[in-house]
Amino acid sequence: MTSYQGGHTEYFKYMHDLLKEKGAGHIKIFGGGGGTILPSEIEELHKYGITRLYHPDDGRAMGLQGMINDGLAVDIGANESAQDDLLKIADETAPAAMAIHTSAALRGALDILESGVFPQLLAEDLGIGVMPGPDGKPGALIGGASLWPVNSGDPVRIAATWDFLSYLVSAESQSQWATDTGYIPVRTDATEVEPYLTTLATDPRFSVAYEQLAASPDALTSSGPVVGPLREIRSVLATAVAAIFDGADVQATLDAAAEQANGLISDYNARNT
Repeated sequence: MTSYQGGHTEYFKYMHDLLKEKGAGHIKIFGGGGGTILPSEIEELHKYGITRLYHPDDGRAMGLQGMINDGLAVDIGANESAQDDLLKIADETAPAAMAIHTSAALRGALDILESGVFPQLLAEDLGIGVMPGPDGKPGALIGGASLWPVNSGDPVRIAATWDFLSYLVSAESQSQWATDTGYIPVRTDATEVEPYLTTLATDPRFSVAYEQLAASPDALTSSGPVVGPLREIRSVLATAVAAIFDGADVQATLDAAAEQANGLISDYNARNT
C-alpha cells in the first residue's frame, strides 16, 4: 500500500495489528510513501513488523530485477497465451495488483472477465493506467501491427494490395479495429466515427493509450521500430529479458541480443535488395 498524506506510522502499525487480530498475520505488508516517510520512520516500522517500506531511492537502485527478487514483481514468462498476466491478476491465492501489457489486449481481457470465468474479478474491476517514461512522464512504445506490401511486379496484384491497404487504414475500419482490440488507430479521425466514438465516450479505459501516444514527444524514441524481421527481433529480445530475470548478466545479455538483432536485419536487407 502507499501512504502520502501523513499518519503513516500509526496507519501501518494499525494495519499490522489488525491483520494479526484477524488471524492473518502471515500476510506481508509492503508499502511506500513517495518520499514522505522518513528513513527513521521506515526503520521504526520495520522493527514493528512491517515487511518492507520503500523510499524513492530504493526503486531507482533496485530496478525491475530487484523488485522481482523482493517479491514486488512477478515474471510470468513469455506470456504465450497473451493473457498470462491476466491469469496472475485473477490468481485467487497470490494475485498481482497490476500488469504491464499492450493496449491491444484490452478488449480480449474485458471479454474474458465479462464471461464470468473469474467470479472474483469483474470487468469493471480492471483499471488502465499510463506507462511511465524515464523522466516520470507518460511514455509510449510503438510496435506490432505492421503490414509490408511487396512489389511482385504484377500490376493487378499491386492494385489489389493498394485497395486492401486503403480499406484497412480507412477511418471506419480503424474505428472498428480499435474498438474490437484496444489497439490505437493509425488515424485521428477514427475517433470521430462509430463504433470507436461511442467506445471512447462510454469506456475511458480505451482512451488511455490513445491520449498517452498523443502526449508523447515527436522523437525517434517514440516512433517505434521500422524493421523487416520485427517478429524475429521481438523473440530475441523476449529471450534476453527472460534470461536477465533469471539472473544473467544484464550488459552481456543485451549485447548478445543486439548482435543477433543486427544480424537478422542485415540478412533481411540482403535478401530484399
